[in-house]
This record gives sequence, structure tokens and C-alpha cells, in this order.
Amino acid sequence: MFYENIILLINNTFVCASNSYAQSTVNGVVIDATGLPLPGVSVTVKGSATGTTTDLNGQFTLNASKSATLVLSYIGMITQEVKVNSRSMINVTLQEDINSLDEVVVVGYGTQKRSISQDQYLRYLLKNY
Repeated sequence: MFYENIILLINNTFVCASNSYAQSTVNGVVIDATGLPLPGVSVTVKGSATGTTTDLNGQFTLNASKSATLVLSYIGMITQEVKVNSRSMINVTLQEDINSLDEVVVVGYGTQKRSISQDQYLRYLLKNY
């Protein structure tokens, strides 16, 4: 009887633990304030390495526990955290982060060959020597 109670207690502990960490598929769509889908939004499970990005239609799919928190981030938008709360479909609207827009710098690198004619080269030599 004693061993049966211990086995029953251990079995219930594993069942409760597995239910709290059970993974389920979470789908969603991420849009901006105007209703346009946002492709390339980073969607991660807070505190883990699990994550994905949204497709061209702003849609994502990932596995997360029912009590997980999703972190959604995108350049120029305010990072948002959303609790799953046992939902299988989560739609998120990201707001623009006006303050971070001045932090984006576009830098271009390239090469260009400058060619001059022989006449221009001779004039340069006569002028400088």
C-alpha cells in the first residue's frame, strides 16, 4: 500500500509537470497600425531559443507552452510581449516607435573606376609639374 501511494504520487507529479510544459502550436498574424501585414517580424518565446519570423503575409507558426509569453520585435516598431494564455491564434498590431527611427543608418559601399583620357592626363601633368 505504501509503495502504491508513492508510485501514484510520482505519477501525478509527472502528469502535472508535463501539462504545465506541454507544447502547443500557436498561429498568428502581425500587422501595423494601418492594417498592413508585417513580413520579417521576429517572434520568440520569452526565455527560450524558440522563435520564428513572419512570412510575406505577416503570418507565423511556432510551438510554445500554454503559459508562455511571445516577444515580437521589428525595426522601427515598439517591441511587444503577448501572453499565450492557452490560445492557439494570436493577432498582434505593432505600433511605430518614432524615437528609434533616427537610430537606423543606411550605409552603402561600392567601388567606381575613374577613367580619364590621355589628353586629360597630359594636361594634369603639365599643370602640376
